[in-house]
Amino acid sequence: MKIAKFLGNKEIDFVDVKEPSIEKDDDVKIAIQYCGICGSDLGAYAYPPLVVPSNLSKGEPPYAQGHEFTGIVVEVGKNVTRFKVGDRVTAEPLMYCGECEECRSGHYNVCEQITCLGYAADGAFAQYIVMDERNVHMLPSNIDFKVGTLIEPTGVGYGAVVDSGLKFQDSCVIFGAGTIGLMAMQTANAIGAKMTIVVDVVEERLALAKEMGATYTINAIKENCVERIKELTGRGADVVIEAAGTQQTFNNAIDCAKIHGTIQVVAMYHQPIVIENQVTFMGHDLTLKMSSAAYNNRFDDILRLISEGKLTPQKLISKEIELDHLVDEGIEVLLKDKTLYKILVKCS
Repeated sequence: MKIAKFLGNKEIDFVDVKEPSIEKDDDVKIAIQYCGICGSDLGAYAYPPLVVPSNLSKGEPPYAQGHEFTGIVVEVGKNVTRFKVGDRVTAEPLMYCGECEECRSGHYNVCEQITCLGYAADGAFAQYIVMDERNVHMLPSNIDFKVGTLIEPTGVGYGAVVDSGLKFQDSCVIFGAGTIGLMAMQTANAIGAKMTIVVDVVEERLALAKEMGATYTINAIKENCVERIKELTGRGADVVIEAAGTQQTFNNAIDCAKIHGTIQVVAMYHQPIVIENQVTFMGHDLTLKMSSAAYNNRFDDILRLISEGKLTPQKLISKEIELDHLVDEGIEVLLKDKTLYKILVKCS
């Protein structure tokens, strides 16, 4: 089968490898239909790919990237009970042991051996993949293969908001109107936030944020976002979701949170981040929390909310391409055009 190995430094090698096979009785083999291009895939292309070795690693790097995917079950191990050949599915890409204290308590997203497809095993920019049954989820009949690819990134935004402790009638600010930020915004609305404020610097992204339900949007280039947030909220935001990943947005998150407010970081930073305004951070008794793929035990809730139309990630699908054009029509386009969101790669 064809697979896209990410070599880094803007090199991808399309190679033919043997199809993966069922190795364990709990394995499910999936014919991949679509795989979405994630921001982490862009990083693995432009820079040396991040490798997160683990006792759970499979094969040797360089790995194929791709972890937002849907497919059709083509084979199952003898102990698999929830799926049969022909089922339409998606899957959680996390690789975890299931035995450590964190796994046993349900927090397998921070397993002692945690890693992920693309970081310690070949991912889904391929034609087939084999997953443990525990990672696989059935697609509801009204969620097609394309929309299904967005369940994983939707889960990242969803998990960040739930973990923040956002309550009914809280105010919520989201820095970054990318995929994660917009799905966090919709999650806050679904929980019952009294207002959601999305901050970005790209007008097209802010327009989509408004279309998808943001109460207010702020272009941080055109106005002082901290002053505007305080004007809208009165005392500052109850919860701030940092989904942009810059020192400036981290600073702004601290400055716009109310006393006793919570800052939930879901962004990945390419440079070390420091707390520059320590007087505000400590004097306002703020809570700083991090979120790491916090869709553990939450995929079914996310599937339900999408099925019911309360979350609408389908609005983020920009276009569809073939696997052969992953670089020229996908990754390179996304690196240059910040008005685009999800480009889906057809792998079948």
